[in-house]
This record gives sequence, C-alpha cells and structure tokens, in this order.
Amino acid sequence: MKNLKMLYIALIAMVTGVFGACTVGFEPGAPATGHQVSFAPTNPTSVGFTGDIAENTQKLTLTRPNAGAALEVFIISEIEKGAESFFTIPESVSFAAGETTTELVYTVDQSKLENNKSYKVSFYIDETMTTPYGYAEWTISYALNPWELIKDANENAVKGKLRGVAMMDGFWGVSSSEEINVNVYQHKQLKQYKVENPWLTIYKLAFGATEEELAGQFSFVPADLIIDYTDPNNVTIPQQSIGITENAYGYGEGFVIGQGGTLADGVITFPVGGIGYIHSALAAQYGWIPCNSDGSFRLVLPGVELTDYSLAVAYDGMDVAADNKTAAVKLKFTYGDDVTGIKYLVVTDNIEENPTEALATLFAGENENILEVENFVQGGKEVGVKVGLQTGFYSIVAAPVDKNGNLNQKNATVLAFYFPGLGDSAHPCEVGVITEKCSVVYP
Repeated sequence: MKNLKMLYIALIAMVTGVFGACTVGFEPGAPATGHQVSFAPTNPTSVGFTGDIAENTQKLTLTRPNAGAALEVFIISEIEKGAESFFTIPESVSFAAGETTTELVYTVDQSKLENNKSYKVSFYIDETMTTPYGYAEWTISYALNPWELIKDANENAVKGKLRGVAMMDGFWGVSSSEEINVNVYQHKQLKQYKVENPWLTIYKLAFGATEEELAGQFSFVPADLIIDYTDPNNVTIPQQSIGITENAYGYGEGFVIGQGGTLADGVITFPVGGIGYIHSALAAQYGWIPCNSDGSFRLVLPGVELTDYSLAVAYDGMDVAADNKTAAVKLKFTYGDDVTGIKYLVVTDNIEENPTEALATLFAGENENILEVENFVQGGKEVGVKVGLQTGFYSIVAAPVDKNGNLNQKNATVLAFYFPGLGDSAHPCEVGVITEKCSVVYP
C-alpha cells in the first residue's frame, strides 16, 4: 500500500483552508476463514413504528458464505439504558443445515415507546464466527412513527438519486458524478430528509474498489445521511458520523457537515465548498476540509423527474445570398437534452426590458409570424436558423417545446440584436492607410 499520509498532510499545510487531497492504494486483506457469519447489508438501520401490533415482531438477517451443517451463533445485544424492557431479543440464532441465511426474530413493545423519541440497539455476532469482509455488528434506531418512506401516488416505494462522492472529494482527492439509487425518508415533525445508509456505496464509487478491497483499510458501520431543509434557501447537513473509520493510517471516524444548500423543484444542491469532511484524529489539527469542489453534489427526491428544457439563443452573424442582394441574420440556439422542438418570433425594436407582449403572442401560437426550427434534432445541443431581415434593431423571443408538445414558459428566452444587412450598395468605400508606430498614433 502506498503510504501517502505525509503527502496528504503536506498538501493541507500548503493550502490552508482550501482542499486537502489524498490518493489511496489498497492491499487485499488476508483470506477469511471459519464460519464467516455477518449481518446482511440489506438490514434496516432505522425502524419507525406506526402502532400496528404486527410491527412488534422484527427480524434481522444473518448470512454465511457456505451452506454446511446446522450452526448456532451467539448474539450479544446492547440496548439503550432505560429501554431494556422494551426489547426481547434471543441470545442466539441458528442456521439450518444447507442454508446460507437465517433470521434473528425478536420483539419490540411499541406501547412503551415515547413519540418523537428514538431508541438504539446494537447487535453483535460472536467474534469467533465473524469475517472482516462483513458486518459483525449492526445498530438500529427505533422510534414511534418519526420517519416516513417517500412513496408515489400509488403507495409504491420509489427511489431518490444521490450524487454523493463530492461530499468527500476535497479530503481524498477523488471524483465521480455517478448517481446511486437511495431510499429517502421524510420526518413527520421536522423538515428533514434521511438518506438510508449511502456511505459504503459512495466509498466504492470514490475509490473504484470492492467492499473486500476497502475492508483492508476501512471498517464500516451503517449510517444514514440527514439533511435539514427548514430553510429551503439554506439547506444544511447537521454534523454527523458517516459510520466509516479509517484504520490503516489511524485517521479515525469520518464526519460530514454542510451549509448553504438549496432545495428547489425537488432537488437539493450545495455550493462549491459548502460541504465539509474530516476524520476524528485530524479534526483538531486541520479542521473541516472543504468538499463538493466541483459543485456536483445532488439529491433528487423520489418521484421527481429531472428534465433539461434549457434554451439560449445567440446572434451568429449574417448570411449573404449568391446574388449579393439579399441577406439573412444567422441565429444559433443551444438547448437541453429534453427539448423536442423550438418555436420563435422575431419582432422589431429592442424589447428585452419588456418582452411580455411578444412572449404572450408566442405562447398563444396564433400569429402567422411564429416560426419553428425545421432542422431540429432532439439531443443535438445546437441548431442554427436563418431569417431574412432588413437593416435595423430586432428582438427574438423563443421557447422550447416539451415532451408533451407544449411550450415551456419557464425556459423562454429573449435576445435583442442589431442587424446591419447589406446597407446601401451605392455608398462608395473609402480607405485611408497610414504607417506609424501604434504608440505614436495611440499614446
């Protein structure tokens, strides 16, 4: 393994308050032996009760890589002080012969839970039966109805999309704009979202490594990502552990924090440097390392369909016909991937300050002067048009067509321009030439 600890520290010292970076190599751990029992990564990290008595029975899945003889596994449970009587948890669980999975079935007395309060229970597998490449412990937070999984109109669970590697890019010197599908919960009392246990997947993307390769340097405990949107114009990530501890260099447990984010149209973003990341052993010396260095962090809430109906238009010069008597203005449109067409209207004078009337005419669609881009190709990014005009000031108002064939008013655009045309061909052309130093002519 490349030991880049000193390089990492030197970089931080050189760029105080900017980005620290660290490139990490990986060495595979020793081959696992024994029964290799672990908690399945699909187990929940939080359980919200609704009061239904059927929810009193809970299950935790354990796995082993090889089916073999029947096996009893001892489980240690650590229950939050004061809540011991709320949970009834067996001290062992058994794998049946020939089975690779089993379930620890336990009960929770919901009637003893206080509303808006959470209770934590940690489960531990007998260490003589665990594997370094699986979860030997699992912590679950229980509460009476605080979080609700976001669903669609038909009550089907739907996934959100998270671009999360940016939360750690300034620390590790990594990058990825790939999105992952995540479960997103909404708090019933607070204006908060919870992204369920995204960190292991984020790390795998960041380092291009498998869980087994990462286990040689890191240990993982499931942890959710909480995002507070009390102020949609200043969304925050409360300081929280990511559940990942760096062991090879002794950096310690990882933490994340964020401020200055925005929630708009079901999408949460943060500004460049708006997310901080640090490991516990480095915090006192270096403080928070600014991350989201390319601004790519994004959480798309479940059910939100991202569309790109952006549209811009630019004056692109003049086209003169072969007869040298007629000219046309060239206009270039730049548009988003979801635009299915472009309609536009050219009017006289500069109306950029007050385009309301012209836009209303365009959206009404009844004016004979409204034109449509004929050579449009969806996803083509750019397209040019030519419009025959006389010399003068003009404005163009344009709007993209959405997937339903309607004009998208939000992304309409206006551009004023002067078109010189060919002018009066009877004017003589006079040219005066001098030769002198520029510094003399223009002191």
